[in-house]
Amino acid sequence: MNDAKLTFLNKIPLFAELGADDQEYIAKFLTQENFARNTILFFQGKSNIENLYIINHGAVELFYKKKERKLHRKLLQENEVFGGIAILMSGGKPTVTA
Repeated sequence: MNDAKLTFLNKIPLFAELGADDQEYIAKFLTQENFARNTILFFQGKSNIENLYIINHGAVELFYKKKERKLHRKLLQENEVFGGIAILMSGGKPTVTA
């Protein structure tokens, strides 16, 4: 198993308390994606978020647009997770930028 992936998972509060077997199972599915600054990753109501994302470097802004007004929702930092709720929901997806 890739030790770097396990080290990374142990920095994330959501995964740090899991047992070694569970972490190794999850680590098999980890892939890395890089995005340029200000890249829109998902569009509200138009994008299906099918993965759980963990921020390794940088930040991600979650926001909604209402009548062309950008309504700030939250700024996520390194080691924070997003996308989990959207996987379970059918609507109300935020717009996300790197």
